[in-house]
Amino acid sequence: MKLPKTKEQIQIAVLAAMIGGGALFAGLRFGLNPLLKNIKKTRNQLNSVQGEIDKYKQTLKAAAQIEGQNTQATNEIVAISKAHIPEPMFDNYEIVIRELVKKYGKAAGIVIENVAQTDPRDLPARAPARAAGDRAAPPAARGGRGGRGAPTSAARAGAPKFRLYRASVQTRCSYAQLKKFIRLVEEENPYMSVSSITAAGQATGFHQHRVDLILAWTIWVRQNGLAEFLSEQEKTGEPSEGASP
Repeated sequence: MKLPKTKEQIQIAVLAAMIGGGALFAGLRFGLNPLLKNIKKTRNQLNSVQGEIDKYKQTLKAAAQIEGQNTQATNEIVAISKAHIPEPMFDNYEIVIRELVKKYGKAAGIVIENVAQTDPRDLPARAPARAAGDRAAPPAARGGRGGRGAPTSAARAGAPKFRLYRASVQTRCSYAQLKKFIRLVEEENPYMSVSSITAAGQATGFHQHRVDLILAWTIWVRQNGLAEFLSEQEKTGEPSEGASP
């Protein structure tokens, strides 16, 4: 390659180099700009996708925590039911309650003269949770025309699960024995209560009193209430039809 010798040749060479450099710069700028814009767009899309993934992870974490809390609550209800809620024998609660009362009486040193079922009490229904501003459902939505027909799932959720089984108990004892009897009853089963106590003095014995009590036990509304409750919990955990696994 021959080097330029004259001044004109040098100027022409410098000018050609400047033109070539400018063309190269322009080519790089206009050629790379779309590519850089695409890279920036792709990066933004990736950041958006990563944000959605993070939100999904948080949702899964919250769902797992709720499921764990629900499982814990269910286990506690099952344990309480088995330990403190009487179950009927041959579809009869009175047999079971009579044996329980006699056991408490024996431990307190008193003789139970009579145990009889009295009027049961229904616990108040729990209204299903409703978002603020929502209006009450019309009668047809609560189960057929005029409120008749099968109850909706919301109505079943708000229906009481438990009721009070009440028994009338008669005995003769001293105040000390009565106090011990009540303490034994309430300490062994925190889900039962003494609804009323009536004591009357006896002419035959200064320390003996005729005592009438009303004892109340918490029982399931339906005799197979625990099994139904567990079945409802299993259905609640199942995915709805058409939902993604």
